[in-house]
Amino acid sequence: MVDDRTAIAGHGEGSNYGSTSLAGSAASPASPVPAAGSTSPAVAAGSPVAAGSGQSASGSGSPAHALVAGSPVVSDGIEASPLPPPAADVPSGIGELKQDMSVSIAKIHGDGDYTADEAIEYMGLGLYQKVWMCLYGFSSMAQASEVTLSSVILNTLACQWDLTLLEMAAIPSLVILAALPGDFIGGYMSDRIGRRRLIIIGQWIIAVSGVLSAFMPSYITYLLVRMCTGFGFGIVTPLVIVQVLEISAVEFRVYGVAINFLMWAIGDVYVDLEAYLILDDYGWRYVVLVAAIPSVIMAFLILFMDESPKYCLVSSRKEEAQVILNKMCRWNGQEPLPGTVSSIVELERGDPAEMFNPKYRQRSIAFCISFLTANAIYFASIYATPNLFSDDYCADTSVALTTSTTSCTFTTSDLFHTLEVSLAEMLAIPVFALCTNTFGRIKTAYILCGASSILLFILLWCFGTTVLIFELCALRAVTDSLILLLYVFAPESYPTYMRSVSFGIIMVCCNLGGSIATLIVYMVGVGYSYTLMFEIFLGFSLITCVCTIFYEGETMGHMMKDNRTMMSPSEQVPALTTPGDTLAGGGEESVELGSLGSEHFSDVEEQKEE
Repeated sequence: MVDDRTAIAGHGEGSNYGSTSLAGSAASPASPVPAAGSTSPAVAAGSPVAAGSGQSASGSGSPAHALVAGSPVVSDGIEASPLPPPAADVPSGIGELKQDMSVSIAKIHGDGDYTADEAIEYMGLGLYQKVWMCLYGFSSMAQASEVTLSSVILNTLACQWDLTLLEMAAIPSLVILAALPGDFIGGYMSDRIGRRRLIIIGQWIIAVSGVLSAFMPSYITYLLVRMCTGFGFGIVTPLVIVQVLEISAVEFRVYGVAINFLMWAIGDVYVDLEAYLILDDYGWRYVVLVAAIPSVIMAFLILFMDESPKYCLVSSRKEEAQVILNKMCRWNGQEPLPGTVSSIVELERGDPAEMFNPKYRQRSIAFCISFLTANAIYFASIYATPNLFSDDYCADTSVALTTSTTSCTFTTSDLFHTLEVSLAEMLAIPVFALCTNTFGRIKTAYILCGASSILLFILLWCFGTTVLIFELCALRAVTDSLILLLYVFAPESYPTYMRSVSFGIIMVCCNLGGSIATLIVYMVGVGYSYTLMFEIFLGFSLITCVCTIFYEGETMGHMMKDNRTMMSPSEQVPALTTPGDTLAGGGEESVELGSLGSEHFSDVEEQKEE
């Protein structure tokens, strides 16, 4: 029979459920790991332990909170070899408990196993995390400069190629629509072959198509190349967010995504600023070419990225994960952790059906709908803003069904007001990131949804250009902050073996909302009535508010799960309760769980209730 210590290796992430400390596992806050030879609640060194029973071998019924070096492990009446004693020399700082965001990390002995989460929590926010958070943020800036580009050059394109209103709307709508297959393919494949390869491929697609689009001679060729840009955007966006979350400690996950969104806002400002400075003098092709510069730079920088260590550990790449974690320690100026990282391989990864099983169905549906509606409002605020100023929304809420303005370009005043709105988005992101990390994901979602609905209701009337600018600034800030929150909350809600595919499917809905929004802006707002446009998006906002009621499982302060076996029996999908079931969901190479899993988790749940 496989040694039970192997079966439970890597179980530290289960600390969310107050798990007892097993070999290489995180200890419960109430159950510190004592020294060898000490008395209860730990099992004394050299004494036999009934694995998974949660009781000492003496039969006293007292819980065995920790397996101590030298204790033989007994499972099904078979005594296995005793656990090795801890190394005499343990690097400073590792031998003590580290309390962080209600997650207690056990002592890591010199030759004992530790989990990726324990290692990442030990590192905290070091140089490695800071550098790659900023680089992934630069990737978001590059994506933003490409995706929002059409908002400032559409009028120029309409005049040059004599476009109808529908043809104008088709450019941003189809670009974002092309992201849908990218979202799904990127999420599906990255849970199978890794995050790194897909991010590199997607980033190069964005860079190459971004440059080529500046030289396209006709509407059709320009549209096709921009759709390639959208496809690459769909691949990269969700995977960059997942990558940031998987290298960040619990306390800093929100700030990592906030940097991403802050850089996205800088990308918005970058496009608005270059249009303000060079569109009139040099034309739209130079605007497109300058907008592609960040994507080209990022295409080369991304080649140096590492694979996610958490992904490596669920995909039989333990040695690679060990190298990456040691590299992270060196970058952070810390001693590499002693021993080796533990893992439980998941053979069945990236199954889209997993996110709609009974455990995840409610939150998945709520996420899909709220991402669609929230992103629709956000993209509407981007594409409607210059047109609201150009068409003088406060003077007349309806215009003829033609191009949005009599001029082939927006005036410098219109572009300057648009730039002001984009700057407001930058200033608000850090504030709402702090709120998300203080009040939690769900409570902050309630606040932001309510604020979005109020602002859209007020926008049904115009009280002057100055007030309109303030309202649009607030709306952009609130909706972007809501999407930031959802970008953190959704990936946190799924385990590693299905995180990318689940978030990819959610991003399909997200970008579908953006595509719908651009059609509504041009066909309803520009073509008929801005008041009616705001009424439609007010309805979207109210739908988002309803969806927040169905969010479940606050994730603030909790480590992200990796495997099915890091869940209590009621959460396991499928449940692993009988001898012969495997940790990886099938296959002869998987480790047997036997009778250990269900009994151990029963003890965990009892301790949690106490």
